[in-house]
Amino acid sequence: MSKSLRNLLIVLLLCLAVLTGIIFNETLTGKDRLRVRLVTLSDYRIAPALDGLRIAVISDLHYNTVNHDRVLKALNKLAELNPDVVIFLGDVLDSEDLLGEAEIGELVSALSEVPAPYGKFAVLGDEDLLNVSIETLASQTLTKGGFEVLSNTSIKLTKGSSSYIRLVALESQGGGFPDAVSAFAGANENEYIIVLCHTPDSLENIYGYPIDYMLSGHTLGGQVNIPLIGSLRSIEYGQTYNTGIYRLEGMVLDINGGIGTMGMDLRFFSPAEIVIYQLKAQ
Repeated sequence: MSKSLRNLLIVLLLCLAVLTGIIFNETLTGKDRLRVRLVTLSDYRIAPALDGLRIAVISDLHYNTVNHDRVLKALNKLAELNPDVVIFLGDVLDSEDLLGEAEIGELVSALSEVPAPYGKFAVLGDEDLLNVSIETLASQTLTKGGFEVLSNTSIKLTKGSSSYIRLVALESQGGGFPDAVSAFAGANENEYIIVLCHTPDSLENIYGYPIDYMLSGHTLGGQVNIPLIGSLRSIEYGQTYNTGIYRLEGMVLDINGGIGTMGMDLRFFSPAEIVIYQLKAQ
């Protein structure tokens, strides 16, 4: 064997060893990795009174036996970040493995301890809307944790003054009955508008409405992502828009990676995340 061929084989073997190590590490630890992503929202319609307001967004807790500890850990981290506002994008529970009263109490306590002086708001996800009993438990859990559950409506988000941005809450397309007419009632293009909807593909049903930024969850950021290929996980209402950030016709769709796992307890190049959006006046 020539020296050059031998060197090439050594390089290939080293690359294979590194790749194997990355795959092993991601398979083993990916599901427990939590990142904090920072995003600045800047617009002339954001008033100086709202400058610097920090909105923390989480999604898809899928609170069950598997995700119990990582959900509580993520909520503790969220509390440490000391946000001004907290938004939850749905799927607080996992209907396949509901926990008992004591564990639900732990979740309520962790949600309650997250500070948010200017409000905590939530929309429900498809797992929360599977049946009346699960919907009731999910809503009660969030309400006891200090969240206002919104559905097909909008509110003005303020910071102790008359200045505001508008949050439009559209019900999940999966399991719910989205009503865009009701949700956008009163909204107009002179306001900075953030849409909250669990299912990202719902965007296709609200084209033409005034939207600056849309926040969704549902897909767990793809959950299992292969570099250069994409997500291996296909999920209804999250197929056209599956993971990441999409810039479309003057607006942005930002899909939150969520906290828990679903189906298989695995995340591959798809870390759990908390996103902090900071408003900036122009």
